[in-house]
Amino acid sequence: GDAHGGQRSSEHIEFTVRATEDLFLVGSARTELRVQAQNNYSCLMLKTQKFSSLFRHYAKYHGLRKDDLEYSFVEKLELDDTPEGVQLQRGDVIEVCKKKDTSPPPIRED
Repeated sequence: GDAHGGQRSSEHIEFTVRATEDLFLVGSARTELRVQAQNNYSCLMLKTQKFSSLFRHYAKYHGLRKDDLEYSFVEKLELDDTPEGVQLQRGDVIEVCKKKDTSPPPIRED
């Protein structure tokens, strides 16, 4: 029997991760479309849990590399951020997109 009677614990928060663009797994041989733009994925997390676990789970679940993605709520989410820390409320949407390449491309030697 379920002693909680289906009550969601107030320690948890339910929210949505939405892809703002098509997300691909890119390789040298081919590129695989993994998540289509506007795809919504429901998540449940502890309010005090670090987003690093969400990043890991989302990438693994969708067959993507976690280092290829970046997430934002009102600001870019960092690994150590928590839902509580960024004032995330139930039903809020976190956006995920391909990480913008901040580093300049390596100089190739001919």
